[in-house]
Amino acid sequence: MTGNYEQCALMYQHKTEPNVAQQGGLDMHDKWQGEIVKTKKLVVKDRVFRFEKPEIEKKIEHNFSELSLVKGRIDCVDGGVVWEFKSGVTSSLEYAQKDQIPFYFMLLKMSGAPPEYAEVIHYNQEEDEVDVTKIYYSEELVDSAINLCQTYEHEIYEYFTSLNIL
Repeated sequence: MTGNYEQCALMYQHKTEPNVAQQGGLDMHDKWQGEIVKTKKLVVKDRVFRFEKPEIEKKIEHNFSELSLVKGRIDCVDGGVVWEFKSGVTSSLEYAQKDQIPFYFMLLKMSGAPPEYAEVIHYNQEEDEVDVTKIYYSEELVDSAINLCQTYEHEIYEYFTSLNIL
């Protein structure tokens, strides 16, 4: 959590525009998802990833508590695998060490379909390099996401209420 509530509120309301780097990432993301839908595979440089029944941009939401609704939009879920697509200079390992994947694990568990693992596919356009990190599902990762939500939900609720968003 960065503590930048103003940016969080704008993003929640979809009132932000992507910068040039973010737009490049969004364009690549769209291209990759289109390839998966059309061919059930993704080729990133010299790596080939195959899919069986991909659910692209899988949206999940659940009531977390009386105060909180948790939502996520997962790049791709295919059977028991969460796929997350990244581009830019931050490595897949760095992304894997953040809170996003545990949060997705929590959402999928709440849906009754906990995954086996997640794979973060990262392409660095500047270096023309691909790296992939696999994260196995665990209750410890789900608990870390639950703890994060519990830690910040009151603060976020109060802030959004003060802005008349909620």
